[in-house]
Amino acid sequence: MYYQCAVIGDITLDRFLLLSNLDILESDINPGNFVVNLEIGHKIPVSEMHEYIGGNAYNVTYGLSLLGINTALVSSVGSDDISQYVLEALREANLNTEHLVSSPKSGINQSTILSINGERIVLSHHKDKDYTNLSLPETEWTYITSLSKGSEDLLRQLINNTTNKLVFNPGSYLLKNNLDLIHQILPKTELLFVNKEETQYIINSTEEYIPNLIKGLHNMGVNLIGLTDGNNGAYVSDKNTILYLPARVVEKRETTGAGDAFAAGFLANFIQSQDISEALKWGIIQSSSVLREIGSVNGLATMDEIIEISKTLEPQSI
Repeated sequence: MYYQCAVIGDITLDRFLLLSNLDILESDINPGNFVVNLEIGHKIPVSEMHEYIGGNAYNVTYGLSLLGINTALVSSVGSDDISQYVLEALREANLNTEHLVSSPKSGINQSTILSINGERIVLSHHKDKDYTNLSLPETEWTYITSLSKGSEDLLRQLINNTTNKLVFNPGSYLLKNNLDLIHQILPKTELLFVNKEETQYIINSTEEYIPNLIKGLHNMGVNLIGLTDGNNGAYVSDKNTILYLPARVVEKRETTGAGDAFAAGFLANFIQSQDISEALKWGIIQSSSVLREIGSVNGLATMDEIIEISKTLEPQSI
């Protein structure tokens, strides 16, 4: 089967614990950051508990499929009970599982997410992965997102051999352990999704003015950039034009999945329209919509909702 997009990355089982009676405080050590105090030995009430499938690759695959993009999820899973549980949940979500490869050397990543008044702390556990036998489909776009230790050979294979349009969203493992490989991938990248802090790290800059950060990424060879800045909104640049759209105000329950929702909304539109302005609208709509529910995809807007909301939005040229 030929796909419009193949999303390559790890899958996660997310467990959400809602803690409603903790105060979020400004950090005395890191200005601009915030902390919560968890006292050793104390029992902390949990108001709600939820368990959902997540992870960048799942989130983006779900978001693209929701908006009509024929998408393959390419990932390595294990042969244990948790992996079988995840596979069944993916099938129930009507996602294509043809390119999920089961290996006894792999497992499912797991995260426990402490959700505190809409903000979060993520406790993550990464399982070993076997990327040697992944099933790569024929596709127009290849979306690379979070992969674990041992993915380096796969990444080099993808950037050296693929003729597809490459979308890149570097995950935490590469950012922490192999910045040089990220720098090798960027010149081969058609569309890059990053946030402000990731950009500062990638280009080794403390610059705060986002157009300058975007210029630094273009200087590394990227053609098209979607850059998110949390509650401030998002930017898109194609080297000639920088557009900005502020975040939409919604009743926020939980922030997990907002970056992936932006990427999926943007790419779903761009694949069909090649219009960065309209794609930015879709990205902003989805990144705010997902905040409405617990879970990384549960609050996403439908196509009808997106079409109606997009009429009210107008990106600004920077």
